[in-house]
Amino acid sequence: MRPPIEETKRIFVETLRQFAEQDVPGGAFVIHVRIFAAGGLAEALKDEKIREYLGKKDLFVYTVGFDEGKVYVNKILLDGEEIKLEKIAEYQVTLEHADLLNRSLKDRGGVTFA
Repeated sequence: MRPPIEETKRIFVETLRQFAEQDVPGGAFVIHVRIFAAGGLAEALKDEKIREYLGKKDLFVYTVGFDEGKVYVNKILLDGEEIKLEKIAEYQVTLEHADLLNRSLKDRGGVTFA
């Protein structure tokens, strides 16, 4: 059973806090679309140490254009706590991706891809 999104956000922020405190090396992070959409990154950016740490990283998130049937790959641009997305790629949702999305959205009243 999946943890509620609020618990997932708490764990996400705590993980980033630990990374920031230990200054874990690495240049890029891909933020999962569900945690991004639920405000996990916005919540994390309230912490100054996390904000400073992530400000030195390349951040990415994929989003889904349900109406277009497309997946967008976005670079996340940070300005303090403000988050902007810059689309860097897009592609059609594949059958495999549609299956994953449908399973992910099951029992959530979401859109079903064919």
